[in-house]
Amino acid sequence: MTDEELLALARYQTSPVFSEVDKLVLRYAEGISRTPVDVPADLVELTHLVALENLRGRFNLALGIEAAGFSQGRVCALPTPQPGPALHPSGDALTGPAQDRRS
Repeated sequence: MTDEELLALARYQTSPVFSEVDKLVLRYAEGISRTPVDVPADLVELTHLVALENLRGRFNLALGIEAAGFSQGRVCALPTPQPGPALHPSGDALTGPAQDRRS
């Protein structure tokens, strides 16, 4: 992705930077990252790759793993924070960095 595409990612649906095919792929990636997931069975390989990257991102975030500097000096579009606390499967709100949740 170009820096321009990275910066336009949050508004990809209306951005002229992305082609219709790009927008279709981004809608698919967004849909598979939601819970519950609903994807066509004929897209197994794409589903696998998107799910793997989603896993890595969530794993690193949960453990507080930050960038290793491989893209130092490049554009890094940060996600817009969503309202409301994150919830643990028990229903308890999670607070603070991952280290604070150890018990």
